[in-house]
Amino acid sequence: MDRSSGGVYPLADDPEGSISLDASSALTTLINLVSDGVEGLAKSAELVEDDVARSLFELWSSERRQFLADLHNIAARFSADDEEPGTVGGAVHRAWMTAKSAVTGDDEAVIEAAVRGEQTAIDAYEDALGTDLPDYARPVIQQQLEQIRSIHDRLTNWDAV
Repeated sequence: MDRSSGGVYPLADDPEGSISLDASSALTTLINLVSDGVEGLAKSAELVEDDVARSLFELWSSERRQFLADLHNIAARFSADDEEPGTVGGAVHRAWMTAKSAVTGDDEAVIEAAVRGEQTAIDAYEDALGTDLPDYARPVIQQQLEQIRSIHDRLTNWDAV
């Protein structure tokens, strides 16, 4: 089906089912964003000096890899464009984090960048949940959103930890 037509796409495992262009686009956006998140959190782990922060960033990057696998499984049920390895914006953001960290030598700069990245993810997940996602996708995406919010809160309150 021509995706530029703005219609719906058949589900691969259910010829009677369909997914809207908005939901398909939202899922593709999440896949790209989560792919960026895997790399960004791993880069953060490399850049921070604090051992606790490094361990958390490594854990969160690993969790984000599982998010990506879950999203790919959802996309496999229909014809979503799910093969993006990340975005140019994500690569630019990681390069900026490296440069800023090198100049400041400051874990705080890395944590601030991670907070911005997690807020971007929260916004994209909320947007996706505002579309007519298939019933099987909604709980997975909602659970991922809650985990991202938890990470965002932890990073936002880093000094209190």
